[in-house]
This record gives sequence, structure tokens and C-alpha cells, in this order.
Amino acid sequence: MKRLLRILLRTVLSLALLVCLLITGGYVWLQIKVTQPPIDDPAQPLLAWNKPLPTKSKDTPQWERAALADQRAMFSLNAFSMPPKEYAPWTRWWWPGNVVAKDELVREIEQLSQQGFGGVEIQAIAADVSSQDKADPRWDAQGWDSPQFYENVRAVLEAAKQQNMRVDLTAGSGWPSGGKHIALQDGMQQLVHGEAVVSGDRELNIALPKPKMPVHWRVLAWINLVYPMGGFPREHAELLSVVAARVTDNQRSQNPLNIHDQIALDPSSVQVLDDFVSNDTLSWQAPEGEWAIVAFYRVPGAETAAAALANPVYVIDHFDGRRINAHYNYLFREETGLLPYAGNTLRGFFNDSFEFKEERLWPRNQLARFETQFGYDPRPWLPAIIQTGHDFAPFHWAKIAAANEYLMGPEGKRFEENWEQGVSASFIDSML
Repeated sequence: MKRLLRILLRTVLSLALLVCLLITGGYVWLQIKVTQPPIDDPAQPLLAWNKPLPTKSKDTPQWERAALADQRAMFSLNAFSMPPKEYAPWTRWWWPGNVVAKDELVREIEQLSQQGFGGVEIQAIAADVSSQDKADPRWDAQGWDSPQFYENVRAVLEAAKQQNMRVDLTAGSGWPSGGKHIALQDGMQQLVHGEAVVSGDRELNIALPKPKMPVHWRVLAWINLVYPMGGFPREHAELLSVVAARVTDNQRSQNPLNIHDQIALDPSSVQVLDDFVSNDTLSWQAPEGEWAIVAFYRVPGAETAAAALANPVYVIDHFDGRRINAHYNYLFREETGLLPYAGNTLRGFFNDSFEFKEERLWPRNQLARFETQFGYDPRPWLPAIIQTGHDFAPFHWAKIAAANEYLMGPEGKRFEENWEQGVSASFIDSML
């Protein structure tokens, strides 16, 4: 009996060890996989589309002229009880990609018109699409951004024109806006950092701290196996700046999942060390005390759009005006056949949602833009804006709020406010 119990115990322990090894191995594999770009780059560079859209007449469209005339007219009870079509309500119209029938689309436009609707917003979406629909050839090969898709959109535009209705179209498919024509470097960019805390009063010759993997990718990497969201391709990291600051209170945790630990820095001690870096090595005479060395990097976000396609596609960099222009030129290229309707039946296009999934949004050339806008060098203050998951939308959905990793007093808070204003201005400039 004792022998049987020993065998059973050894078996249980062996299985437990095997499970632990499998879990550990799986976790390590996921951490490696999440650092690799999830999508191959397209053959044609995106910026090849960076050219002006075809010009159209600047005459005010007929529907807008009618609306302006109504606004200037005297109040009419009859018009109020039966308002003109340009004041009628609109409806959102989600398509399961291009798994739709042209005759049914036309019939629904006619039905909507009869029920008093004035327009529709078309969104080719992947959310809640059945596996049966995703097995249909119209889902991918003949799906969104295919000639068959635009043929269906044009049929709707013709039907809407007959009904004196208007149409808005999503810029892309799903959200945020993206597509198969976007490469890794054309996508969203994020600010990340690496940290080393060292003792001073000596000559330092140390390797720069590498970009630290954001906490959400340590925890959520497995989600990419079933629902690709992005990644952390740190081999594409670009060094932006290196700063050092004297530590006044070090509460950094050894737990990499702790998002509330902090280090307090002396703002008056901050030094920009860019001139002391060569070949990823920092050579610097550190003054007396404990010092935090913080290296800042730009890393592609590798964020993917919830597009109605079989394979994931990158989200376009919404903070780069040239890339946005090229993106829209591609989406509304001549081959789509949509431009003849633009400004009339096709009233416009829109971005459905800006649910970005970055550690910290990084507009390109933001350091120079910031100094021009606010009149001071932002580099010494960059530690003040480091916060885990600051621009990672799922954190906001789950109401997860990490602490700022570095405390720099009231001046740091002022910088953080200026930084948010600068990023907002970059976004507006790129989109307009």
C-alpha cells in the first residue's frame, strides 16, 4: 500500500512539474511572439499615395443650399410637422463585411426612405459576424476594399440618389481606421522607456536600458492568439533621448506587474545625456547620490484594426498628416468609383472610433513640435509622463488607472498638462 502511495505521489508531482514547465514555456513563447511584427508589410509603400485628391467644384451642393434656404426662411408649421429630407433622421448601417446582397441593399434604402430616414452611415464591420458569414467568399477575397465591395456601395449610392437620401462611409473598415496597404512603420507609434537606477560619484560606462515591455503585453499576449490586437516589436525601437535625475525616494517594486510603484526625482537635478551616448552605451560621470537613468524610445504600436477581413491589418498613424493623406487617397482612389458621388449623395466619410491601444501615444517629431509650441525643451521632463497603459484603451474600459512611474513635483504636473495639449494639437493638425 505504501509503495502504491509513493508511486501515486511521484506521478502527481511529475504531472504538476510538467504543467508548470508547460505554463512557463508557453508564457516565454508568448513574450517572444508578441515582440514580432504580426503582419507582413505590403509590397507598395503607403506614401506612394501621398498626393492631392482630385479637385471638385467648390460650388455648394444642392442639399446644402436647400438647408441654408430653409434656415433663412420664416418658421412654417407645415414644414415643422413634415420636415424636408435634409432634416430627416439618419441611421447607422452595419454590414457584415461584404457578405451582403445588392438587391437587398437597394430594397432597404427604399424602405428607409419610406419610413422617413434621410441618410445612412455605412460601416463594414467584423464585430458579431457569424462563422458562417466568415466562411463566405465575400468575406475576404471579395470583401471590404475589393471591387465587389465598391460595386455594392455604388449601388447603394445610386438608390440613395433616387430617394434624395445621403450616405456617409467609414474611412476603412472597423476601428480605428486601417487597411492592408499599411506597413508597420506607417502605423501608430508609442513612447516607451527603459530604466536603470545606479549609484553615483563614479564614471559610468553602462549599456543603455532597453525598452521595457508594457505590463498589458506581459498579461494579455495570449489574446493575440484568438483576437489580434497588436504587439511590441521592440527590435524596431528608435532611441529618442536619455535623461538622468537624482532619486529622492525609491519605491520601485521588483514585481513587474506592479503598476502603482513610483520613484520620486529631484527636478532641479535632471540632466539630458544624449551627448554621452554612443553605440547604445552611456559614458557619464555621475555625481554623488542615487540616480535614475531613463532612456526613451519610439516603438511601432503594431496596433490592428477591427476590419472585416480574414487577416489582421495595421491601424494608420493618426498623428502623421502625410500618412493620413496617403491613407485617404488610397481608400477613395479612382478605382473605387466613389469620387463622382463625393459632396452630394456621398456626403462624407468618418472615423468610427479612436480606441487606440498604445502605451503612450507618440506623434512623430513631437519633441521639436513641443518646443516650438511651448517654448521649452521637453526632454528633461519626459519622466513625468511615463504611466503604464496611459493610452491603452482596454485599461480605460476596465477602469484600470496606473500611477505615474516618476514624481517630479508641480513642475512635472504642468509639463504633463502641456504634453497632453501638444499631442492634441498634433492630432488636430494631422487630421485637418
